[in-house]
Amino acid sequence: MYLNELAPSPFGDPPPPNVNPTPARAVMRVSTSPQPNFNDVRFDEGTILARGRTQIDTKRLENSLRSTQKELEPNWTHRIWIDPWKVMPTVELTVDLVRVSDATLGPRGANSLRTIQFVREYMEKIRQQPDSIGTLGNALEITSTAAIESEFDVSLTPLFTAAKVPLPSAMSPKEVATHFLIAYAVFSARDLAKFVVPEDVIALSDFVFDHAELTAEHRDKIAAIARHLVALVSRVAAKATVRLDGHTDSRGTEKYNESLGERRAKNVQQALTDALDKLTPRVTSGVSIGVKSFGKTAPAIKAPRNNAEHARNRRVVVTISPVPSKRPQLNNLDAVLKRGLDLLKKRNSVGVTMDDGTARRIECWLRKLGTKGIDSRFVDAQTVLSNYNTGKPNPAFIWLKDQLLNSVEYGTAVADRRFLEHLAKRDEDIMTAMAKTQQIKELQGGATTNGIIAVGNWIADRGKDPNSIYSCY
Repeated sequence: MYLNELAPSPFGDPPPPNVNPTPARAVMRVSTSPQPNFNDVRFDEGTILARGRTQIDTKRLENSLRSTQKELEPNWTHRIWIDPWKVMPTVELTVDLVRVSDATLGPRGANSLRTIQFVREYMEKIRQQPDSIGTLGNALEITSTAAIESEFDVSLTPLFTAAKVPLPSAMSPKEVATHFLIAYAVFSARDLAKFVVPEDVIALSDFVFDHAELTAEHRDKIAAIARHLVALVSRVAAKATVRLDGHTDSRGTEKYNESLGERRAKNVQQALTDALDKLTPRVTSGVSIGVKSFGKTAPAIKAPRNNAEHARNRRVVVTISPVPSKRPQLNNLDAVLKRGLDLLKKRNSVGVTMDDGTARRIECWLRKLGTKGIDSRFVDAQTVLSNYNTGKPNPAFIWLKDQLLNSVEYGTAVADRRFLEHLAKRDEDIMTAMAKTQQIKELQGGATTNGIIAVGNWIADRGKDPNSIYSCY
């Protein structure tokens, strides 16, 4: 589970209730003294009141794992090729009960982005522990307590008791707004490192002697490689090149082994292409896969002494080289607008869930941007918070038209689904900033800062102007 400031709540969604919770729930070991720390991550506005730990069945984290594997930011769960619970039956769950200094820093507060950034840094620090291969964790609203207890089969009551804080059901609105939970599990490198493929060079070894067919383990690793490539191409690099080098052991003629090595590499190529297409249609346009056979000329073990070492030489080596994003090429704006309007009509068929209101707003500004004299400026949530924190009117405008000219997000090579998701993200940026501005004004009443007043007035004025994209809202 990862934080997502674009979700309806800036904190992660709670896990769904477990359908068959065990009646007897695990007892947490709770500490309040000495005061638990944030792993040297500075967060002066927050305090860990209590920290609870207990062992849980690793299988109970399956929902979290599957959810994180769908994230497009590269992470270790993309590269794990076995279900962790098969080799690590239990894992320690940690739950921190956190209080922030005021409601604006809470899950729905005006300054929640500050807290979100802190949690990200905190989780990254935990991930960097020497024995950690990765973590699954998230910040969750205090109202998610029952869902956490059900999903992980634990009781959080001792956590609240030790902290001398009411249970969520008995909390006042202010207490709900100023408390949240951080729940996470750390996965041991000792237990799982060998089941996580490397980021750049992966050896698919142990092919059956004189055969090119892929084993079940090969296919599991290829699925992990495909998830990793999708994340790379979606978030880190413009493209990725993959080289597949086929190898054999030393037995047999050089000519025969060259052919055998090629067949092994081509089987991997086909399986990887299929896995990429299954994950994200057309993502293969951003991945170049090349095949070469070395036969028996480049063994991993030059003088194998037994069958196991011969098997190490029967391999396909996968080498991944991300191509860094270069300065984006400019799109043809008219082509982008036309494609966007066409895709909105068939959004369901390309796998994008989008409500009618979102589609109408996007269609509105796509049509406006096709005419001259349209003001495409907007402000995002970060600008709103900057104006609130500094108290000064300083709107850092973003030009929507310029963003649509970026070929990395809206180029012809971008898959239809990703193209529509990027359009929806622009709409969400605009909506989030508008909601954040209104939220701060309502919370602060007449005492809000000049910066927020200025931004609010600017958005309101644009909304009355038919030549502004804000008139679509």
